[in-house]
Amino acid sequence: MNSQNHASLDLLDSLISGGSQRSKMLLHDPDSAGNDGWYMCVPKCFNDALDIKFNCTPASPGWTQSTCFSFKGQDTIYDTPKAHQVWSAALQEIGFSVVVQSAASAGQGPVGSGCRYSGKNGVQSSCSQFRVEGA
Repeated sequence: MNSQNHASLDLLDSLISGGSQRSKMLLHDPDSAGNDGWYMCVPKCFNDALDIKFNCTPASPGWTQSTCFSFKGQDTIYDTPKAHQVWSAALQEIGFSVVVQSAASAGQGPVGSGCRYSGKNGVQSSCSQFRVEGA
């Protein structure tokens, strides 16, 4: 694991353990086309799923992050930003994808508890990985 991966995991751990406060430290560049050092291409259309929001308040303007992650069923993340071109050309570039089969939003539990909840009585998110063969 490289140092950038360690930094991302440390930031995720800090966000999750930090309560419901929004942070200026972001897991992902919200203006990125999706290829900003992550293993998978995560385009800006996933900002909401990563709980990255633009804060317009005068006290703290700019992009902020919290931990109310909310991926949805059928969200698809590819291993390359080239997956978002004409499909016949994209198939030549995609190595694999991850498709969310089902999901429940996650967030902070009661304030001060240090707990997280899945959002729906123990429902777990699930996803499938697909590899493109013979492209």
